[in-house]
Amino acid sequence: MVMRNRNARSGAASNGGRDPLGPSRDFTSLSWRAPHREARRGAADVVWAGAALAVTSLLVVIAIDLGRVFALQTLAINVLPAAVVTVVFDQVTAFTRSSAVVVVFVAVLVALAAWFGRANGVPARLRAVGDTAVSSVRSAAAQRGLTTGEFGVWLHSARRVIRYLIGLVAVLIVLFVRPLTVGVILSTTLVSLLALLLVELLQRPLESASPQTLTESKSS
Repeated sequence: MVMRNRNARSGAASNGGRDPLGPSRDFTSLSWRAPHREARRGAADVVWAGAALAVTSLLVVIAIDLGRVFALQTLAINVLPAAVVTVVFDQVTAFTRSSAVVVVFVAVLVALAAWFGRANGVPARLRAVGDTAVSSVRSAAAQRGLTTGEFGVWLHSARRVIRYLIGLVAVLIVLFVRPLTVGVILSTTLVSLLALLLVELLQRPLESASPQTLTESKSS
């Protein structure tokens, strides 16, 4: 026992008075922190990639529009009538321009979703403010006897799938509706946001649901 205590003291002295298990403990704490750091870096990478893709595609759209103006100013004066130049140029560049607009829409959607999904900073505070506002509206409605009952509990359990479906429908509309105009994009975005807000208002979190509602939802 005396020899072991002396060895422990000599080991601690040789390590500068530090705990011999210190490096292993530090390694364990770092191994727990690493996935969280990787998740934050992954979200940031998605945000930057989506923003870069959106800017690049937007530059393609701007270049096509500038090329249309240039073609009208050069060819329409000496070669072809302006109406013919407009029709030919639009037919040649219609697919490329609409595809670039779709990429801008999808890239912005993905970047915003990744940004709002971050666990800290401004996105977390915005989510907290939104959750508080929606919860207050639900509580005020529940005090007046207006609740969604079992449907609200189910909607809360399936809220992530429903959000993905709303985003998928918005992307499909932008992909297949032609001609793709600014009005179509804005209306699709507005309807999607209203649908997401409606899901948040109609769902009933488990902590706010009554025991009778929870029993009915489990039995069904």
